[in-house]
Amino acid sequence: MKAMPIAIWEMLDDLFGLIERRWRIVVSLGVVLGGLVLLNSIVSLGEVFSFKTWGIPEQDDRATLSEVVRNLGLLAVGIVGLAFGIWRAWTAHLQTITAQDQAATAIRQAEIAEQGHLTDRFNMAVEQLGSSEQTVRIGGVYALWRIANDSPERDQQPVWDILCAFVRQPPVQRDIDDFEMMPGRRNDIQTIMNLLSSFDVAMQMANRNYVLRFDGADLSEIDLRNFILVKASFIRSDLTNAKLDGANLTEGDFVGANLTQASLYDADLTHAKLSGADLTRARIANAIFHETSIYSTNLSSAGGLTQEQIDNTHTYFNHPPHSTRLNRIKP
Repeated sequence: MKAMPIAIWEMLDDLFGLIERRWRIVVSLGVVLGGLVLLNSIVSLGEVFSFKTWGIPEQDDRATLSEVVRNLGLLAVGIVGLAFGIWRAWTAHLQTITAQDQAATAIRQAEIAEQGHLTDRFNMAVEQLGSSEQTVRIGGVYALWRIANDSPERDQQPVWDILCAFVRQPPVQRDIDDFEMMPGRRNDIQTIMNLLSSFDVAMQMANRNYVLRFDGADLSEIDLRNFILVKASFIRSDLTNAKLDGANLTEGDFVGANLTQASLYDADLTHAKLSGADLTRARIANAIFHETSIYSTNLSSAGGLTQEQIDNTHTYFNHPPHSTRLNRIKP
């Protein structure tokens, strides 16, 4: 649909160029012709008002009647030619304005038609998200994503909102297809997380100061390895057995989240909030805990946790060290 307004504009631009070129030619010819005739007429005016022109003897010279008619004719032609050139130039100017107005109207109509088409696509994609068939839901996800790319200024953020809402509260619970195709997790939600966690999308969200919110979502068994989820919110989310190895979770909010047996090898949790989170038997070797909040965090049997990681964390309001339960440290 984007090609239609562009094609119309190029066609009208060619038309404007043709009109403008003809207008310049007409004005130029009119001005040159009028100027030459007028110059000749001005020169001839001396003869028109001379004694010779009217047949009165002057130094034995006499002007013929044909010369008088010729001079008067040239004067009239010069005046008419100049007037015609001015009129033609003004007419061409009005035609140009009319053509520009028509072009602007055509472009507006094309944009309205395109927006109407996008609205229809948007509604159809949202309806697909509520389908009982997993493949249809995934198709709806990709349809919305295509709309976000086709209309970034208008529809990108609404698409993000809808996809995050779908992750938080999917309209259809897990079905047999989910476990057959990808045991333990939903493929439609995995597809959404794949799309929302790329580097390009992360940059776009940062420019809009947008925060991904998956609060209370069921993300057990989800695969987020090496994903970029800066400032994402997972408050009270279920991330049991989630794969977060190498993920960028800087400034993420995991307050009250269930990260039991989650894999966090090499994950970056700088400035993340893990207060009240459950990391029982989580595998967190080499994870970055720089100024990470772990107040009341359950780190029981956390695999790979070191004292250095603990030393790099901090708790809010200067709570005593025993507020973080570290029952056993595995190398």
